[in-house]
Amino acid sequence: MLIGTIAIAGFPPLAGFFSKDEILWQAWSSNNGAMRALWYVAYATAIMTAFYMFRLVWLTFFSQPRMDHETAHHVHESPKTMTVPLIVLAVCSICAGWLGVPHALGGSNRFEEFLAPVFDNPVIAGVPLLD
Repeated sequence: MLIGTIAIAGFPPLAGFFSKDEILWQAWSSNNGAMRALWYVAYATAIMTAFYMFRLVWLTFFSQPRMDHETAHHVHESPKTMTVPLIVLAVCSICAGWLGVPHALGGSNRFEEFLAPVFDNPVIAGVPLLD
């Protein structure tokens, strides 16, 4: 859970860092700054995500339980059908970020290529939105 939290919070070199970095960069620089408002919303959302994820880890692992004795008696470790996919996701959150290493750092930035159609000039009813 800690690996997932660190990744989704955007710490380098995990997947969340490269994906958030790329999304924020494209929102800031696309269409000569026409998406700057989107950048501010995305930046605020990234900060809130990091906050509530670390709050989740703190409340789950470091604070006092907030359940009654009867409920605490039934708490148990998750079965393998739950823990194995979580382990796979943790490994992917460590490794998948390297798909988005920017060209400036010697990467191929496959994540940018994947998102390219999203940040092209949007067209609504045949009319370019940002021309």
